[in-house]
Amino acid sequence: MDLNERMTRTAERAQAANVPHVDVVDRVCRTIRLQQAEEPALLDTPSMAFAGLSLGVTVLTALMFMPLLSTLLDPMAAYMNSPWSF
Repeated sequence: MDLNERMTRTAERAQAANVPHVDVVDRVCRTIRLQQAEEPALLDTPSMAFAGLSLGVTVLTALMFMPLLSTLLDPMAAYMNSPWSF
């Protein structure tokens, strides 16, 4: 008997079989009701690490551009530091 015939016979037997009625609604509802919800973490470590890194990059960028900003506030210093004034 090859596999194809065997699967066909199994399918025919399964179609004619009596399927028991199982009601699991009460059990599922009870399980959902009794489930304890996890409280979210107050401080999420990856989010805090990303926020700290972002803040550090922002401060570093601001410190790098501080001389440029102070130069732009003084028009004469801005003119003297420009490439065409050399």
